[in-house]
Amino acid sequence: MSAQRFLALCALCIVFCFAFGVLSDTAAYAQNDSDSTKAIDKDRATKKGVSNSLASGNPNEEEGEGAGPTKVQMGLGFGSLVVMYIVVKWL
Repeated sequence: MSAQRFLALCALCIVFCFAFGVLSDTAAYAQNDSDSTKAIDKDRATKKGVSNSLASGNPNEEEGEGAGPTKVQMGLGFGSLVVMYIVVKWL
């Protein structure tokens, strides 16, 4: 690699890092700072466990009480694991 090409690559990396730093600053102010947002955040923070945190908030709604996967879905899941092993092993 020549010196000119190396310097150009370093300059390109510096430009990308600078652009990322300049553009990501506005994302820090994206949260809406209203009372309703604070109430929702506080409600989510006080819940215990994953299932309660991901619940929709409707206490009458039963989540996670489904019939479970069918035999076809289980076969598809197992088959995808076999295909993943084959791809990783031989490609």
